[in-house]
Amino acid sequence: MSSHLCRLPEILEIIFSYATPGTVATSSLVCKAWLEPALNELWRSIDNPLILLGLLAPHKIVETKDGLWFARMFRRRVLQADWKRFDYYARRVRRLSYLDVQQEGQDEDIRIDNSMFVEVARTRPRLAVLPNLRHLTWNSLHLGFASLFIHPGLLSLTAHIDRLFLEGEGFLDARAFVADLPSWSPDLTTLEIQASFSVAHVQGVLVDALLPLTKLKTLTLPRYWLTSHVVSSLSRLPALENFEWQYYRGEGDLQDILSFDLDIPTTGFPALRELNLEVDLHVVLNFLSHATFIEHLSTIYLRSVHMVVPSHIHDFLELCSTKCRRLRELHLELFPHSPEECTEDYTVTMETLAPVLSCSNITHFSFDYPTAVHVTEADMEQVARKLPSLVQLLLTTSPFYLCTPTLTRAVLLPFVQHCPDIVTLGFYLDGNAMVPVPGKVDQPFRKLQTLDIGVSPLDIDNSQDMALFLSYLCTLSGSSLTTTPSVCSGATWDSIFMNSLPPEKQNTLSCNGDSWSEVSRYLPMLVKLRDEERERVRHLEDELKVLRKQDLMSRLFPSVADSIDPSPMVSAPAIKLQQVQNLYHYMLLIQWFSGQRLAESSGALDDYMTRRYTYRPVLQRVSSLSVYPAGNTHENA
Repeated sequence: MSSHLCRLPEILEIIFSYATPGTVATSSLVCKAWLEPALNELWRSIDNPLILLGLLAPHKIVETKDGLWFARMFRRRVLQADWKRFDYYARRVRRLSYLDVQQEGQDEDIRIDNSMFVEVARTRPRLAVLPNLRHLTWNSLHLGFASLFIHPGLLSLTAHIDRLFLEGEGFLDARAFVADLPSWSPDLTTLEIQASFSVAHVQGVLVDALLPLTKLKTLTLPRYWLTSHVVSSLSRLPALENFEWQYYRGEGDLQDILSFDLDIPTTGFPALRELNLEVDLHVVLNFLSHATFIEHLSTIYLRSVHMVVPSHIHDFLELCSTKCRRLRELHLELFPHSPEECTEDYTVTMETLAPVLSCSNITHFSFDYPTAVHVTEADMEQVARKLPSLVQLLLTTSPFYLCTPTLTRAVLLPFVQHCPDIVTLGFYLDGNAMVPVPGKVDQPFRKLQTLDIGVSPLDIDNSQDMALFLSYLCTLSGSSLTTTPSVCSGATWDSIFMNSLPPEKQNTLSCNGDSWSEVSRYLPMLVKLRDEERERVRHLEDELKVLRKQDLMSRLFPSVADSIDPSPMVSAPAIKLQQVQNLYHYMLLIQWFSGQRLAESSGALDDYMTRRYTYRPVLQRVSSLSVYPAGNTHENA
């Protein structure tokens, strides 16, 4: 790299973004040209406000009044002169996180005292403490102090709203905080709210706050917060591409979504690409059937509240296959919210899931249901043939009602053959069923990372056979993977389902999990040995090809066999013209035998050889060796 390029700030910042903080800090001391780019990278992302507050004034550790923990406080008041030093680094900060939890290398009981934020609010020379901040994550009991860092240039906000704010505790209560978001940061593109209370407490102000955020693209809310009123207001946001809920974002009240009834105008959700809801499937089917935005959806994730009948599943999949032409990911979690809602009277078959085969662009499909899916290995081979672009396929790996699986380990074979890009596979299969070890597998799984078998039965005595079978299908040679696929087992239900099972069934699941753990233990060693075996076989096959070629040459032309280079890397055998009387027919023979394509510029040579030599002796010699296949002669070879 030239010295000129080494001084370009843009190039340096790209290089520093891949270096460790220690390396970047050392690089800042190399020269003045490297100082600014290195400092920009060092201060780009801050995971604790204490790092910034320490620039203003020294701090000390004191015991709180209640004696429950220790806190950090300023030793003195912050002066205006302190802000000049602070601003030199503050303008570089783009991302700030405050998790109010134990930081690496510090005591979990030492926190930032509120007085430090109060002092910052009192002495700050401007409204925006960090004027170039773009991403803020604030997970603390004192949500109100997050307003110190919120400004019009902020693009992404993750806020944890604690229950205490509903009672007016802290700097600002929850309603006021949510209501002020549009005025504080009108250009927000990503908003994430974490809370563990009913959305009814803030639903009114939340809806009013979302409507002015016309640039909002992604919204993440706690579970049970996506009520019909909230979703209806989201349909009017012109730039919204994705709204979702997450388990780990907190949980509201289930009762808030039981009366879900959505009426979306035809122009609703003009930019939506991902749909993520927890409502009954027939409700979604009703409002999607006449919605226009369904044509632009690329991802659908639905979780049901009550038990879903197979006919509704088929109708929904039929709707997706006919209207969702751009659909690439479809995830259906159709477990009801409680075990009492479950019933084993419903059975999902391949006929129910058949419309998925018409979704030619789909790459991710997961389906979860209380009863096992009744499909055959022939059905799964049809899926592999019709959907060769699959990256993920999960088919009810953990049914709540255990039964004898209809699939065996042989179900994996069609996906080895037809789905080269598969990364995640999951089935409820019978691990104890004896399946012959597959013969030579031309293309093992090269991208498979996870094999999810859920609660599939497997005896401990059969774990080695299962690992041996899987080793034929996996490889690390020529693959971008550094580890063998992980074999995941265990139920994926909520804890309420597991607790409702009788002890004997829980014990059975535990034993199955131990058996699959043994498979995970054996598999890496067996895959390594299998790769070594494949490499040895490949070398032997190459040597055999060379020996066959040498044998043929020695039988045809004993006098020139030693002058032929048998290396498979050579495009055509090299011989001397004066050593062979009929060179052209020799080349034709090599072309027929080895399948190598010779140059088309042989017409002149053919002309010359016709006038100069006679073919008859060579043709008689070739015919006597019987090297042509049955039914072929030297005239048509």
